[in-house]
Amino acid sequence: LREEETQIRGLIGVIDLKGFGAHHMMLMTLRFARRVISIGQDSLPIRLKGIYYLNTPAVFRIVHALVKPFLSAKMLKRLQFLAGGISELRDVVPPELIPKEFGGTQEDFDFHKQENFFHSKARYFEEMLKCGYPRK
Repeated sequence: LREEETQIRGLIGVIDLKGFGAHHMMLMTLRFARRVISIGQDSLPIRLKGIYYLNTPAVFRIVHALVKPFLSAKMLKRLQFLAGGISELRDVVPPELIPKEFGGTQEDFDFHKQENFFHSKARYFEEMLKCGYPRK
């Protein structure tokens, strides 16, 4: 978000749903889903260009059907279920942007490095939490 190029060009998300099952669906309440959707499409200062779902199990279609009424028409157009998997992803995303684990040339994402980065910015996030309006 802090990089100018990302602010201008926007970003995409690739979500691998391999292993998603009914037990995951049971962990999510409709209220929580509505809140996440509201934050994602109305509050985040990002230009979301698309979200691509890979390895989508049938049970996730139920989740999608439940949350679909809360998604804007613009957001619905940007959600893509790639039945062709990795090969179909390569048709819409250049290989240099796809992690190696998905058949691209980009280094795999280092979650530990990202976690350490967020911890190092704890004071910044605490200050940001002070912004906004008081809850009523």
